[in-house]
Amino acid sequence: MIVLHVGPQRTGTTFLQREVFPRIPDAWLYGNNNTPFDFKSPLAANRLNIISDEGFYGNPWDKGIPYASKYTIGKRLRQVFPDAKILVGMREHDEWLNSVYNTYIRRGGYVDRESNRSRGRIAGVGQKTSVVS
Repeated sequence: MIVLHVGPQRTGTTFLQREVFPRIPDAWLYGNNNTPFDFKSPLAANRLNIISDEGFYGNPWDKGIPYASKYTIGKRLRQVFPDAKILVGMREHDEWLNSVYNTYIRRGGYVDRESNRSRGRIAGVGQKTSVVS
């Protein structure tokens, strides 16, 4: 069985990768903080394969790739792993935006919080989007 843990960022992904997934018996973990998954390596037979990478949800800090690319990434993952189970972390929207904003500032961002809130987004993050199938 394959489980894709797709994030998004700032929703407890690292905690799951470090503290929860490694404790699952007979599971093989690929992810940001463990064995990187390169799409070329064979998966473990007869085991639970957990592929965990918040990058699958897109990267809100990458100016070269629109955050909406998460839909493109999702479609591609579905093509490669059509029978995979999907695990998505969630967080209350305002708490998530505050966490993303704080990370944005730590990474060198400079636009103040209120200017971003008045525009309803933080450096391309948090805009209202609809689900695309």
